Amino acid sequence: KNQKKTNRIANYSKRMNEELPYGGDINEAMRNEDREAVRILMQRRVEEDSSSQKKEKKVGPSKKGEKKKWWQKLSDIDPISLEPLSELEYPPFELSTHYFDGRILAFYLVSTGTFVHPMSREELTLDQCKALDAYLRKNKLKAARVADAFSLQKKN
Repeated sequence: KNQKKTNRIANYSKRMNEELPYGGDINEAMRNEDREAVRILMQRRVEEDSSSQKKEKKVGPSKKGEKKKWWQKLSDIDPISLEPLSELEYPPFELSTHYFDGRILAFYLVSTGTFVHPMSREELTLDQCKALDAYLRKNKLKAARVADAFSLQKKN
């Protein structure tokens, strides 16, 4: 596990010194169907969000009776970022029968403007988008306004 973390830090440092693919434009990477570039850009976004959250987080004792991190027993990976769900600091988001890193899912949906389930390719509903927004709020993650983006997409 420590080796994985060391490799991630080395990869992150390496990427910091390189230009981002497509100048950081995830939509351009998706138009070109460059899955590796999309993965790199999503990972960069997650890393930037994580570092800003760590600065904002207050350090203190854990709440008594706090639920254990049940997802640390999962062997699944996030289908978008390809990162292990067991390493999340917050619970994964369940959409249909699949687990996702909810933060990555939310920003993926909003940035692509494609509101379909990433695995089954079924159209998402407004209620599912609202549930994802509520999940982000509950876990104190950066708001993505998925339901608003969904509604705007459906109007056009």
